[in-house]
Amino acid sequence: MYSTGCRVSELCNVKIADIDFDEDYIQLTGKGSKQRIVPIGSKLKTNLLSYLDLKLIKDISNNPFLFISRTDNPLERTAIFRIIKSTALKTSTTLNIHPHTLRHSAATHMLEAGCDLRTLQEYLGHSSVSTTQIYTKLTKEFLNEVFNESHPRA
Repeated sequence: MYSTGCRVSELCNVKIADIDFDEDYIQLTGKGSKQRIVPIGSKLKTNLLSYLDLKLIKDISNNPFLFISRTDNPLERTAIFRIIKSTALKTSTTLNIHPHTLRHSAATHMLEAGCDLRTLQEYLGHSSVSTTQIYTKLTKEFLNEVFNESHPRA
């Protein structure tokens, strides 16, 4: 979820056929059945290929969904929420982490690395740039750091 910035509902609906390993992208279906293409990085690609190798060994039903439950149904939002919560607890963090935290973190980190709002809007699948602007509330520390590094009169 962090690598693609996808919504939890989008993750639930990903099918194996939605991933193009040759071109390194995934097709996500978002709100209102809108589809968008999101690049997959090398780490995600490696992890997905390893996961699919394991899934093919275990899965004899040929379920088209990427993530399935023990009952051979697509994973539900609540299951993903529980997985993320339990994983966060194992890391001994005191932060309240949930699925949207990963999406928010991806967006914030992309902005901090210099991604422009319009590109981020497309990446996140927002129909309006005003929705994307929510992610621009960066920390004062980060803004001061960028100012000091880039402004000629800092």
